[in-house]
Amino acid sequence: MITVELTPQQFFYLKAAVHRDEGELEEMAPWDIDDNVGLHQEDLRRCREVGRLLSRVEQEQVVRH
Repeated sequence: MITVELTPQQFFYLKAAVHRDEGELEEMAPWDIDDNVGLHQEDLRRCREVGRLLSRVEQEQVVRH
């Protein structure tokens, strides 16, 4: 497991970027994919997987006394 420290703004940017990439991959025209159908499907699968992972991110909160 990898732990990454992000500010809330960085995290929301990352989530939005993955969502944006997924939309662009879904809307690609067949002539943009050509002979790379397998690669395109793998990129789309990976993008959706990362999106699901980001939706399950656990947040650690530190309270200073």
